[in-house]
Amino acid sequence: MLTRNVLIGLSFLCFFSLISYSEIYEGEDTPKIYISSIEQLQQIGLNVNYPLNGEYELTQDIDASSTKDWNNGAGFKPIGVSMDKLFDGKFDGKNYVIRNLHINRPETLAIGLFNFTGKNSEIVNVNLQNVSIKGLGGIGGLIGFNFGLVNNCKVTGTIDSNLNSSNNSAGVCVGGLIGTNVGSVSNCSAECSVKGSLICGGLLGANGSTSLGGLGNIENCYSNSVVSCQTSGGGLVGYNKYGFIQNSSAVGKIVDVQQGAGGICGINSSSGTIRCSSASVWVIGSDTSSIIGGLTGINEGSIQNCYSLSSVRGGSQVGGFFGSSLGGIITNSYSAGKVKGIGENIGGFGGYAGETTLPGITNCYWDKEASGQTISMGGEGKTTTEMKNSNTFVNWDFNSIWRITEGQTYPYLYWQNQIITSPVETTEEGEMPLEGSLEGSPEGISEGVVEGEISGNNNNTQALSSSYTRVVEEEISGNKNTCGCNTKDIKEKGVVKFVVDFILVGAILISLLCMGVDSKKDNH
Repeated sequence: MLTRNVLIGLSFLCFFSLISYSEIYEGEDTPKIYISSIEQLQQIGLNVNYPLNGEYELTQDIDASSTKDWNNGAGFKPIGVSMDKLFDGKFDGKNYVIRNLHINRPETLAIGLFNFTGKNSEIVNVNLQNVSIKGLGGIGGLIGFNFGLVNNCKVTGTIDSNLNSSNNSAGVCVGGLIGTNVGSVSNCSAECSVKGSLICGGLLGANGSTSLGGLGNIENCYSNSVVSCQTSGGGLVGYNKYGFIQNSSAVGKIVDVQQGAGGICGINSSSGTIRCSSASVWVIGSDTSSIIGGLTGINEGSIQNCYSLSSVRGGSQVGGFFGSSLGGIITNSYSAGKVKGIGENIGGFGGYAGETTLPGITNCYWDKEASGQTISMGGEGKTTTEMKNSNTFVNWDFNSIWRITEGQTYPYLYWQNQIITSPVETTEEGEMPLEGSLEGSPEGISEGVVEGEISGNNNNTQALSSSYTRVVEEEISGNKNTCGCNTKDIKEKGVVKFVVDFILVGAILISLLCMGVDSKKDNH
């Protein structure tokens, strides 16, 4: 039986499936509109001369410090406030900086500079610095819920959720850049303090949605964030639900972990793919934490040509690469970070994997000396010296996918100039702390474990990852890139069957959305 909090989280991801998406504007293209002030930016969608399907460009840096006092402290009113009033135009930041943007709407779902961006939207070259954004759930520094294209965008600052709210959606789907993505995100980064309770990531909260038929695509992205999340927390993405992650990396920290955390993602579902990506993240759980991995907490999908230098600690089901593998495949990958756990299923590469899963883990390795672990579910243990010799890695492509400096470095990916080393910190005794906030962490990370409990059996990884049955077949066609991966024209041919209580909770959340979003026509 699925735990209550995870059911709420998955419901939040899919509640949009009950809302029909429609084109808001049709007709001829409008002239380009130039934005030179925060006041002009606020007019988008509020003034007929600033339509939601318009084409916009920034002309200079903008200091948005004044937004802290707007709308009785609620701050800037996000652009595209609901599904029927989403932003479906083009916005080019021209790499100018928008500083000190303030949004304080703790009872509103889907919050960011843009709340909702449509299928035709293009958000490019936007640089947000030192944002302070607080919402209920579905929160991102740039976008709350994205259907469109996002390229070359950056966010730094604090992304916070209202964990004190009694609303079931509080703290769900929180990311440094985007809360939930069913569009395309490329060449983006986030350096944020991200605080939530369920499905939170340094870059994105959730990636992809089978219910919407939308693949979430992430390519050439980076996160260096501190993520505070109880369940399904990731250095890059909280939950890679129906998503493709490629040529991306994460460093930073994940704290306050209870269940399901990993350096790239907390959960990689059976419809999720991760390729040519790396994690060097400090993933910290407590004695009772479970399902913690250097790259992913849970894997049900496909992972190829990835590595983890993450240091991980928890109670049970803890591994240098994955905490629990429930199916799928992991090939040509390795881990070389410290692994500590006090319970069952602690492994250098994998924590727990079923007998039917193990054959899908091929040509994978872990460093026995660096990890402190001599056993593992999956993978082959090697010495540090062996891990720095290309002959160790059977059937690995060191011509177009991997690089190595013989005898000096672990393998690193061809697209990387050098290996991304772990920023792991230790105490004076050389041990990672078990739990709580980290000294020196960005402001906004909580002290101690976030309030609340995950009910049920911590070892029930199947319940953590799925509340529905699904049959998915993917066709992949396209051009081979330097990763050796086909990335284009991914199509879903299948059916998704949701359990009844899943739909009911989703319907409830829709009503909450209608009540919470744009309930007041506040205006600066």
